[in-house]
Amino acid sequence: MNKGGHLAIGFVLGICFILVMSKTFGWFDVMNFEAWGVYVLIIFIYALLADVDHKMSSITWIFIGMSVIGMSAAFYFDLKLMMGLSLGLLILTFTAAQFFPHRGPTHTVWFGALTCIPVYLILGWQEGILAYLIYYSHLFADGEYFNLGL
Repeated sequence: MNKGGHLAIGFVLGICFILVMSKTFGWFDVMNFEAWGVYVLIIFIYALLADVDHKMSSITWIFIGMSVIGMSAAFYFDLKLMMGLSLGLLILTFTAAQFFPHRGPTHTVWFGALTCIPVYLILGWQEGILAYLIYYSHLFADGEYFNLGL
């Protein structure tokens, strides 16, 4: 499936999940526009994240751009943590795009779970579940329902 298809599935599923969980359990603040900005960002990134192993994918180039901008800002403002995180993102993105086969390790349920940990730690477990659901929608759309990478 292409980028547009993954984004369409991710956004429909993500918005439905947010609305249902908000109404049922009060998980998400659907009346907060700043929160929606975070939800949209999560959906956008995680709908495409599995394709970071493809050299020409949108997410690969977005991550490279984010890394360069992050390192530049970190250098200018002398922010060591931001420099480390930006450099780490650049190294991981380059390594995945250069050395992983397409639909290899990044198309597994384990990679999805590992990449959702930062969302869980920074934003909370509800947002972490949203990120994983959207990531898994990518695997499902590619027909890799239970790819454990074994």
